[in-house]
Amino acid sequence: MWGRYLESGEYSDFLISCSGRDFQVHRLVICPKSSYFRTLCKDNFKEGISQKLELVDEDPDVFQAVLTFLYTGIYETDKITGPPEDETTQAAEGSCGSSVDSENDEENRRQGRPATTDDILAHVQLYASGDKFDIRDLKDVSAKMFRNQLHRTPVENLDIPLIVQTVYTCTPNNDASLRPVLIDYCVQNLNTLLVQPEMALVLAEMGQCAFELLRAYKEEADLRSRKAVEDQRTAVLEIKKAESQQLRESLAKLQKRDTHLMESLASHHNCRNCGKVFGAGPQVYGPMSDKVMLRCKGCYTKHS
Repeated sequence: MWGRYLESGEYSDFLISCSGRDFQVHRLVICPKSSYFRTLCKDNFKEGISQKLELVDEDPDVFQAVLTFLYTGIYETDKITGPPEDETTQAAEGSCGSSVDSENDEENRRQGRPATTDDILAHVQLYASGDKFDIRDLKDVSAKMFRNQLHRTPVENLDIPLIVQTVYTCTPNNDASLRPVLIDYCVQNLNTLLVQPEMALVLAEMGQCAFELLRAYKEEADLRSRKAVEDQRTAVLEIKKAESQQLRESLAKLQKRDTHLMESLASHHNCRNCGKVFGAGPQVYGPMSDKVMLRCKGCYTKHS
């Protein structure tokens, strides 16, 4: 219903102009979800008095997607990125929703084709708009779509230098959603990226990105080092455990042999062949053998 009101402008009570395009909106819809609009629509601001707002630096297609999200809980990126090559999948591949079900459905639909650089940049732009207009749900959804599509797409298919430049230009320095995800992706594909001249230029221009990339690489190296030490420690413990088990088994064999020896001596005090006392010590088949043999000193008869 609200989506139809956005399209028709019926009952609208506020006008937003964006690069020559006018959007008839409803304060009842946009103000509860955005402190930016809620503040400007107050009567003590000129925008609230005139019921008009002009956005100078905002892309109208991106802002259209922002309004669609405010009204319907989903946004479409097709108008930002252009239609996909396969027009039959255009409707299925262009929508991103705020609910868990719609996100899962979208993820399943998009498994058919890898993301493009334009796809990912569209989510970056919407994330930046969500930050600018203080729309938390929009930031959450666009950040999740950015992460999912980035990690699902091979690095060879993307213009990572352009994505880095856009992310570090559009997001604040303390951003904890897009930047860490992008840095982690770059660390995982560092060998491929370092041979790209464009990446070197971007890192030279974006000093903070270069610093965060270096720090993330160090943390990854430290993690691998700790894991190697832990693996070595585990292997040593396993060897000691095996040696201890082997020692216990050897001691058990020796105890069994000694018990058998005592039983043999008790039951064969005299030689069963000549009847004389053995007069000789026991013999074993090996240092760790549990078999014992008694040999009579007089007639050399074996008793095992």
